[in-house]
Amino acid sequence: MIDANTPGAAAPTVPFAFYHGGRDRWIPEHGVRTLADDWRAQGADVEVRRVVGDHFVGSVSALPFVTRWVAARFTTR
Repeated sequence: MIDANTPGAAAPTVPFAFYHGGRDRWIPEHGVRTLADDWRAQGADVEVRRVVGDHFVGSVSALPFVTRWVAARFTTR
């Protein structure tokens, strides 16, 4: 029961993107990358992007990446 309710235990079935501020002191980057690697090993489509800034500035500097990433999900390939 605990495993079934552990966040990140099951890989997403849709594409997923993470961004991480290079100077983030609150969320360790290795945790984000480890989760992404675990999900990829389960067959998930996951992208991780390191952005400029800390936890807060990174959320702003990530906007161009996030905008392009979301737009690409709606573009016919």
